[in-house]
Amino acid sequence: MPGPAVPQAACTLYALALAVEILRRRFPAFEEIVLSRAGLMLKPGEERSVLAATQMLAGVAIVFVLFPRPIAVLAIAFLALGDPAASAVGRFAGTHRFFGKSLQGTAAFLATSWAAGTVLLATGLEVAWPVMVAGATAAAIIEASPTKLDDNLTVPIGSAIAMLGVFALLG
Repeated sequence: MPGPAVPQAACTLYALALAVEILRRRFPAFEEIVLSRAGLMLKPGEERSVLAATQMLAGVAIVFVLFPRPIAVLAIAFLALGDPAASAVGRFAGTHRFFGKSLQGTAAFLATSWAAGTVLLATGLEVAWPVMVAGATAAAIIEASPTKLDDNLTVPIGSAIAMLGVFALLG
């Protein structure tokens, strides 16, 4: 999607998700439908808070609106690929725990994010290697950090800020 189509699409999807959040709070029958459809995708306790999917769409919309497109693409790739890798490895092979996360899951997030970033750079995404590495590393640290904020929101924004910072330092 060239031009402003991607940020517009991200903002539109976020607006739709926000509308669902409002409707599910106002109408219990609608909430039952949403929760029954979301099923296994929900984290424990998520049914009483803003859905992770809504927070992810907020993060995607924010990075596409506020950051250069190559940085936004990387930040979203780190979330989209690193987070499920961390979850799967942490759940099935995570033995060393800290802050409710596993060292193995964090390592999987980092390795997956570095790999995704390397592939994107190799296919022509115009970002310097140190910028991508900083973003992937920041994303893994943010995902592992103990916070009440959902990592679907904080990972893309935090990694984009880190990449923009390193980009500014490199000149």
